[in-house]
Amino acid sequence: MFYSIMMEISTYNSRKITALNMLLIILVLVLHSYYVEANNFPIANAMQEFVGTNGLTGVAVPMFFLLSGILFFKGVDSVKDCLPKIRKRVRSLLVPYVIWNLIFVLWYLILQNLPGVVSYINNDVVGEVCSHNIATDLYNLFWKPINFPLWFLRDLLIMVAISPVLYCLLKYLKWGAPLLVLLVSPYVNLYVSPFFLLGGCIAIHSNLEKIDSKLVGGGIITMAMFIYIGNGITQIFIDYNHSYVSFIVYLCGVISIWRLYDLIYICSVKKPVFLNRILGYSFFIYLFHEPLFNMIKKVNLRILGEHEWSLILLYFMNPIIMCVLSVVVAKLIQKFIPKTYSVLVGGRSLPNQTDNNCKID
Repeated sequence: MFYSIMMEISTYNSRKITALNMLLIILVLVLHSYYVEANNFPIANAMQEFVGTNGLTGVAVPMFFLLSGILFFKGVDSVKDCLPKIRKRVRSLLVPYVIWNLIFVLWYLILQNLPGVVSYINNDVVGEVCSHNIATDLYNLFWKPINFPLWFLRDLLIMVAISPVLYCLLKYLKWGAPLLVLLVSPYVNLYVSPFFLLGGCIAIHSNLEKIDSKLVGGGIITMAMFIYIGNGITQIFIDYNHSYVSFIVYLCGVISIWRLYDLIYICSVKKPVFLNRILGYSFFIYLFHEPLFNMIKKVNLRILGEHEWSLILLYFMNPIIMCVLSVVVAKLIQKFIPKTYSVLVGGRSLPNQTDNNCKID
């Protein structure tokens, strides 16, 4: 007989996950802040390689999958327990996915008809979904997807849809399930992340408190940070990306970020209460940031010009601008049309303004 551990998430770890979601979306913005022009400037290019896609910020998506797996399989004790979770994700994931792909096309439809804006647009998005071939248009709109950052949401939706099958893998293979997916991933075009299954293993066969207890020793953290940062440095000189190596590197990155949060929180004399005002907006920032972010990048580069210092400055400044702008827009929508905001973000509510009472699911 199989018995799973009904994992509960402590208040502290609930708040940690909420805070890390914001940190990770900022890392995604930094990743998307990449400038091709930096290839002509050695220091700016080295910095982007160190921080960029295969460097430090590359951990964001795997960690999002890991946290998603933990939250999805939390409390799942049988295949039938997956069904309420699937129904809940229809509202929280599928509805925003459809809406924001349509909004993305609407954005471009408006931008293409504004004088002086065409030079800031990269693609003919409207043309891609108006080919007069319904099958092609639907493919480009919702499967490609047309709003390209939403590929993560597409893959997450697929994993949610097949979660009963994934649960069976987790039930019988346990920690071997993510390993199996990892081993076959270079040879099969999978939409299943080993990190999502790893999160499922933590939720079903262990809990976050047990994982935390195994990360107390300084040796594990030191080694993880050495591998994580060392990979970023290596990317400056050798541009490589291999599934198995990347998994190890990103796992080390996940461990490093997870534990560094604890160290920073414990060492903070005064807790950053002001962050409560922006925590919980990470999903909106993710949905909202394109194509506006690309335009911000281009406008700022034209203002400052192509220089070593400007490319380095903008690489980190643009994500801050985008983050602040997104939160302002989100708060305005919340204030004047709160029901619309709720639909746009899949019914997500903001965390309470105190450290106590911030349970998530």
